[in-house]
Amino acid sequence: MIRPRRFPARSLVITLAVVAGSLAPAALGAEEPARLDTRTLTNGPSPFPLIWKPYRPAPLPLADFGNGSRLAGLIAGGTLSLSLRDFLQLVVDNNLDLAAARYDYAIAQVDLLRARSGQAARGTAASPLPAAVFAGAIGAGVSQTAGLSPGGTGGAAISTQGKLVSFGPRGNFDPTVSINLSYDHVVNPLNTTKVAGAASVTIPSTVLQTRYQQQLSFGTSYSVSFNLQRQVSTQSGLLFNPALSSFFAVQVYQPLLNGFGSALTRRFMTLAENEGQIVREAIHTTLNNTLANAANAYWDLLALRENVRAAEEAVATATRQAGEFRQRVALDVATPLDLLAAESQLASAQVRLVTARTRLQQQSVLLKNLISKSSDPALDAAVIEPTGELPGPGDIEIPPLAPSIASAMTGRSSIKQAELSLKNQRVAEEYTRRNLLPVFSVYGQFSMFGLAPNTDPALRQLLRWEYPEFSLGVTWSLPVFNRAAQADDVRARLERQEAEAALQRTRVQIQGQVQSATVSLTQGRSRVEAAQRALVTSRRVFEAAQEKLQAGIATPYDVTLAQRDLTSAQAAETQARVDYAKALVAHQLAVGGFLERNGIVFERALQGSLFADPEKR
Repeated sequence: MIRPRRFPARSLVITLAVVAGSLAPAALGAEEPARLDTRTLTNGPSPFPLIWKPYRPAPLPLADFGNGSRLAGLIAGGTLSLSLRDFLQLVVDNNLDLAAARYDYAIAQVDLLRARSGQAARGTAASPLPAAVFAGAIGAGVSQTAGLSPGGTGGAAISTQGKLVSFGPRGNFDPTVSINLSYDHVVNPLNTTKVAGAASVTIPSTVLQTRYQQQLSFGTSYSVSFNLQRQVSTQSGLLFNPALSSFFAVQVYQPLLNGFGSALTRRFMTLAENEGQIVREAIHTTLNNTLANAANAYWDLLALRENVRAAEEAVATATRQAGEFRQRVALDVATPLDLLAAESQLASAQVRLVTARTRLQQQSVLLKNLISKSSDPALDAAVIEPTGELPGPGDIEIPPLAPSIASAMTGRSSIKQAELSLKNQRVAEEYTRRNLLPVFSVYGQFSMFGLAPNTDPALRQLLRWEYPEFSLGVTWSLPVFNRAAQADDVRARLERQEAEAALQRTRVQIQGQVQSATVSLTQGRSRVEAAQRALVTSRRVFEAAQEKLQAGIATPYDVTLAQRDLTSAQAAETQARVDYAKALVAHQLAVGGFLERNGIVFERALQGSLFADPEKR
């Protein structure tokens, strides 16, 4: 009896062990990069020269919850002096809403990496993918990877039987290398000894299967296979024992109707590229809204400081008047009731001062939260000293309406988002239109076989094409009624029209916003002018009431009323100016020039502390 030889797999086992060791996860203490590189996010790690890098987790920076160095540099002597531009820049550096929004952009870049592999993009909350591009298979990729055949290369039996050859698309844009190495030992009982020369046959087999497969971006897919099988048998009468059979095949599949063309197969890449632009514009909108709210909070702080100064002035005036009435009561030129009224006015002024200071402190805490990611003792103890001033009537130039609308139509992120969403819907419409076609594909295969007692002759037989096989085929699949594809196509076109309507609605809304903002800005100037005139008048009335009281032709009550009117006029003038400043913010937002007017560079704001500076790569 011939003993089966063992397959010399020791060296292969050692090699696999080395490769497995190289694929082990990175150590937890590995150094993390300081910032993300968008090129790595969209292209993935390079497999050269370290071929195992694509199989290890990509390093990511830790979340940055530290306040930027700019904030510490502005605190001096327990005071944080802030202009509006400085304040907005601190918001860009340290606001957590913006920090979270930057991660959406990183996710969109990773989605592009996934689409480039041939798989479906996933989309984001700001940029969901059109459902039509999946054709009812949510989450499916462009194609499926074909597995290796479990049947090996076949035996060396005598056969004249033909076979049906049929295969479909295989692989993704990323090539796939499949290797299967197996060993099988089987003992077959037989009911006769005439065929094999024995009552049982022992057959140990070692099989190596390999395949390289890929789909190209225009629809063609191909695979290259190479198999080896070494088989020993206790059966008698064999030509080769052991026998080594070899196999090599090239298979090509080409769709001609459904599935043909790069517009169809690259649809997820196109959507992912648009997704990155949509998320970018969404972050632009978030940045505008966040900074606009921050600017309004800054103007509120200035208004509250004005209210505190007005309340302090009212307390000083009421204190002086109460002192004068005490002297008059002592000289019997005023009654105790007059002194009581003056002291009541002083108490009311002190209450207003306490309220104004409390609101100012609360607003300061709000501003500190906007410019910090974490608690900072130096910031908590610092007093915010705004260096800006509330605008007056002549400080703001109101632009004409027509240029403002034109600027909004080209500069507003919401319009760009709507246009990109419409572009995505057109990609989906193109896909469903192509998907209406039946499946008509051609495929071909060229194979070579070898059978010899050892490896060298078997490989030489492949090189000499001694045992070739040629296969050609055509696939034709015609769905009767085609109702599913019809429904997908109609839905895609309806969703495209819906996106067109949404784009037009956005344009109309923005035009209305610009018109409303222009009216508010114009009315705000008139309101400030009227409030300033009212303040001048109230101050003169109060000063006249004091003079009349000194001359004895006015009562203390008249002075108290004049003081109250002056305080109300001061508050109204301050509120008119802060509303005027906020109207300017709203107008800049509506027109689309808020960031530029306040010295904010969007690229730098998008980068933050998360992404690497492209200029320093």
